[in-house]
Amino acid sequence: MRVPSLAACLLSPLSAQATEISIGVMHQPPYMDEETRSGMFIDIIAEVLQAAGHRAKPVFLPARRGVATFEDKQIDGLLFYVGDKGQGSCRTEMYGDYQPSLIALRKSAYAIKSFDDLTGRRVGAFLGAKEYFAPFYPDYVVALTKAADYREDDIVRITKLMLNGRMDIGVMDWRIFLWTAKADSQGNQYAMQEFEKYPVFQTAWVGAQFWKPEHCQDFDRGLAAIKANGRYEAIRKKYAEALGEGR
Repeated sequence: MRVPSLAACLLSPLSAQATEISIGVMHQPPYMDEETRSGMFIDIIAEVLQAAGHRAKPVFLPARRGVATFEDKQIDGLLFYVGDKGQGSCRTEMYGDYQPSLIALRKSAYAIKSFDDLTGRRVGAFLGAKEYFAPFYPDYVVALTKAADYREDDIVRITKLMLNGRMDIGVMDWRIFLWTAKADSQGNQYAMQEFEKYPVFQTAWVGAQFWKPEHCQDFDRGLAAIKANGRYEAIRKKYAEALGEGR
């Protein structure tokens, strides 16, 4: 599923004075799409830097390689904060969010209020989910021991299992799930199935990271500018509507 984007024109040169800033990103639709070179996060970043007089240059890399490339100072920044892996770098204000959720078919009528409700269910999660959540949600890790089955796999495969009724509960970001489900269900019998999200996890806000303090300052200034002029909410609304988010 593609979403029309302004990123293409925003990523083109603004003027001879515009500074190009290279930013490490990874393929993760609908936030970052390597094929279209757009996505919610990329569109926001492009407009933020344009508002600050810069030009964004997204560099698509696998997650770990992106971090290593940033550490080696081969790129100016990352769309994600990696803490002590970038000693001496600076962090921007939060510009976007993930919505980690438990997801199930609405017709299953699961009354999921906590991780304990995973008991006896077939649970599928994105690769590395247990390791990722363990420091913040130890109860989640404990609850998985009571699940009827637990597996971590590619998000596309987990989504297909859910669409086919072979997985009870999925653990992933809500928007990534909607994008994947829509892309997989085009023209088949599962297109009309409705899913419910259970936000037992907290919203995960993300900020960018740069080596130069002036880049962080300019980023924050640009972010404030597009929030003030309405472009920030317009981008988020565009993707929410395309995904059917909140319906």
